[in-house]
Amino acid sequence: MELALLTFEKIIAMFIILIIGVLCYKLKFISIEGNKSLSSVLLFVVNPVIIFMSFQRDYEARLIKNFCICIGFTILAQIIGIVISNIFFRKKSRNYEINRFSAVYSNCGFIGIPIVSAILGADGVFYLAGYMLAFNVLLWTHGYLTITNSKCDMSTVKTILTTPVNVCAAIGIVMFFLHIKLPATVADGLNYIGDMNTPLAMIVAGATIAQANPFKALKDYKVYIVCILKLLVIPILTAILLCFLPGDSVAKMVCVVATACPVAASVTLFAIRYNKNAVYGSQLYAITTILSIITLPVVVRVSQLLIK
Repeated sequence: MELALLTFEKIIAMFIILIIGVLCYKLKFISIEGNKSLSSVLLFVVNPVIIFMSFQRDYEARLIKNFCICIGFTILAQIIGIVISNIFFRKKSRNYEINRFSAVYSNCGFIGIPIVSAILGADGVFYLAGYMLAFNVLLWTHGYLTITNSKCDMSTVKTILTTPVNVCAAIGIVMFFLHIKLPATVADGLNYIGDMNTPLAMIVAGATIAQANPFKALKDYKVYIVCILKLLVIPILTAILLCFLPGDSVAKMVCVVATACPVAASVTLFAIRYNKNAVYGSQLYAITTILSIITLPVVVRVSQLLIK
């Protein structure tokens, strides 16, 4: 129960910042372009730095073992999401690409990092790096193919390999194995950048929600299906399956928590880039972000009961 309560308290604190983000947009302190720029800072600077710094610790064999196990758990969780989303959202139905993508891919960076850090500590963030590594590969293969209805080519492979989070994770892993640590002053500077994640992420989320006008989407019954699948069904099914598998309980909880996060912000970015319904994608992002204040603590509590 303690983890669920801690999750709820952390989410409430984050939503206070989110409301400030809404106000900043409404009062024109943040423009649409400004919000995109802040989002880019998060994606390409802050999140990669956090992942890199999670490897700046003393080498332990158990960490690497659980890191690899978490990658396996992540792939399993994504397969569950892919299968279920394909069942509920048939090809060629309206917005099926957005619905499938949204049901599978979560906001494990903006929302997941602060939640995991708060309830599962440094080990949790370390394992989350493994989750995000697998997540990004799947996002730029299955996710890309889902949105574009095209085939994976060399440019996609190059994108996967050069994604800042993956590059920083690779560098961090090498330094971890070689027992290389940054000078204290440099580490402090990078940690200050990492500390920006929660406030900046929630301000961006707030400004995005203010733009989306999510209540217009509530007339579409498929919005409710996406929300139930993304926030409850898929993460709880993942927890049920993981409870029967061997492995570290913290690694399992990381996988479930990251999977239970709201729809990934990249749904809007992909939709804009590949000429899909970006407004609808933004609305799903907004609605699931708001609902996660209730669903995330529920999923954490259920997972606690299942995963020992």
